[in-house]
Amino acid sequence: MRRVFIFALLLLLLPACGQTDLPPSTGFLQGNLAFLPYQDEVHILDIANEAQPQLLHTLTLPAYVVKVLANGRFLYVLQNTSGTSWDGNAGPPDAGLQIVDISNPRQPQLRGFFRTPDLPTDMVQNQELLYVADWSHITVVDVRNPDAPKERHTIDQGAGGLAFDGTQLQLVSSWGGCSFRSGYCQGGLHRFDLADPAQPQLIGEMTAEAQPGEQLPGLDVALGNGYALATGKGVWVVHLADGQTMQIDGRFPLDNGWLYDAKIIVEGNIAYVTQHDGLQLLDISQPEAPQPLAHYPTSNQLVDLTWRDGRIYLAGWSGLEIVDVRDPNNLKQIGTYATDYPAQLFPQPTATPTN
Repeated sequence: MRRVFIFALLLLLLPACGQTDLPPSTGFLQGNLAFLPYQDEVHILDIANEAQPQLLHTLTLPAYVVKVLANGRFLYVLQNTSGTSWDGNAGPPDAGLQIVDISNPRQPQLRGFFRTPDLPTDMVQNQELLYVADWSHITVVDVRNPDAPKERHTIDQGAGGLAFDGTQLQLVSSWGGCSFRSGYCQGGLHRFDLADPAQPQLIGEMTAEAQPGEQLPGLDVALGNGYALATGKGVWVVHLADGQTMQIDGRFPLDNGWLYDAKIIVEGNIAYVTQHDGLQLLDISQPEAPQPLAHYPTSNQLVDLTWRDGRIYLAGWSGLEIVDVRDPNNLKQIGTYATDYPAQLFPQPTATPTN
């Protein structure tokens, strides 16, 4: 029976095979290491003692680091650059995918580089393929040769956030247009058949105006239990009934007038969402009515997050925060690593249960 792989994309109008003896990777974590994006650097941290993460090495790159993904021997780094000085045909200088050999994390080695057509925003990996999103394209990049990554396919649609569900063999991303006046980002949903992972084929879409008079938020998206959860100012829950049909089932609005780069991940029946004032935990066991479970406040300007073993790892301008989230009514900060950014404030969280 033919298996169908679904690639769902929400477009932003704004801006090798694993080895069994390697430690497991989760986002910017691998084993006892964390790879923290910070300006034009990646801080490689030893987190064996999570209460006191230790800096092992600072990797400096030629451009601003957007996203970091650790997998096996290699670190995949998306780097950005100023959008004011490049030739439109060639793309922005220094912007793209940098592959780094992290066999020795104290002495990482730069390997191959793939230049993106536009400013990169996000990426996900499917074995030897990386799906790299930028403002105007999704590029399927073959990384089997770490010294010479190459393009396999390009989708002429920009994207701002990607997520890959390895269990369900699905890919999802987010897109939208953002208003600096209203602080709101709207988006739509596109779904692609990945029966051939290197040649995605469009099979369904939800427009930016998902339902009359309503705009789907379009900064990031995650998959969970047959749903896509789109975030921006709040979270909208989209039911993925089949390969083509999509419908908004639930909403958790948050309107504070700010524009910020919200991120979301889903574990079980809980969605973890970065908002303007920190981390929100939402109960999505009833998708038609997401309910707030807890709030972790922080002054850290968050740029990414990942979950592992009941802990959330928050990456931001001020550094890394590790939070025990096993009990939403009693969030516990386990440890921090502070960068030299001026706002080095990591307040203890206060859980806000709804009961």
